[in-house]
Amino acid sequence: MGNSIRLSPEHGVNPSIMICPICTKDTGVALLGLMRNDQEAPRYMYDNKFCDECEAKTKDRVALIQADKDRNRLGTVIFIRDEVFRDNFKGDIVEQVIKQRLVYVEPDVWAMIGVPEEEEK
Repeated sequence: MGNSIRLSPEHGVNPSIMICPICTKDTGVALLGLMRNDQEAPRYMYDNKFCDECEAKTKDRVALIQADKDRNRLGTVIFIRDEVFRDNFKGDIVEQVIKQRLVYVEPDVWAMIGVPEEEEK
């Protein structure tokens, strides 16, 4: 078997729930097996794909997610149309961001570009 999983002596197949990087809905399960130092897999991991609903929302938009340097979400997500994104952001990275449909924005940059904070509930 070419793609076999090395089982963790302590955690077995060592599963982690995959979540959409935009809305955090469950998208599947990853079986990680043996990790460095036989660590337990994190309970949740961001998927590299969007859920069906977010995929539809990002068809012609980029999702901006407020996050810290470690990409820990801080809650606020906005969607910007591709043409508006191109008009307001410059540089070589613009087309790469549009292709990925997702960018994490640190709080200081979030404040600089004038995106409002999410209201506390």
